[in-house]
Amino acid sequence: MSRYLRAYPIKDKRAGTIAKIFRKVFKEVRLKNIQTDKGTEFYNRTVRSLFKKFSIHHYSTKSEAKCAILEKALKTLQNKMFRVFTHRNSYKYLDILKPLVDSCNNSVHRSHRFAPANVTEADEPQLYKSLYEIDVPIRFRFSVNDVVQKRLSTRLDGRNICRL
Repeated sequence: MSRYLRAYPIKDKRAGTIAKIFRKVFKEVRLKNIQTDKGTEFYNRTVRSLFKKFSIHHYSTKSEAKCAILEKALKTLQNKMFRVFTHRNSYKYLDILKPLVDSCNNSVHRSHRFAPANVTEADEPQLYKSLYEIDVPIRFRFSVNDVVQKRLSTRLDGRNICRL
């Protein structure tokens, strides 16, 4: 919920390499569930046995839709990395990865108004409230007896067909 970012450099996507990285992650954080894409780097005997050893439920979504929170975090990290690459005129990232991730974790996020590095368990109810805006009163756009248009169908191209 805090959107704390972790990033680890990897040389390749082999099962042993991925399992080694997951062991590092599991030393830092205790997970119950993990969601990945359907890549073979996650669906193999080595990684599956590691998830079983740590009692972690591993799953993938059936759709091609990506995780928006992760995509936003990656975009932010890449933007910061490419600023440094442009400044240095070099694409070496191993020495700047940890400071940039720390920078992301110490920045206040617009969505929940907290820096992920500063979130504690005591902050979680307030964090949940700010993310999902529970106390916001419902404002109705229409009154009783207003004339409105009703959507009949949505086309595949995203345009709506409306009739009175």
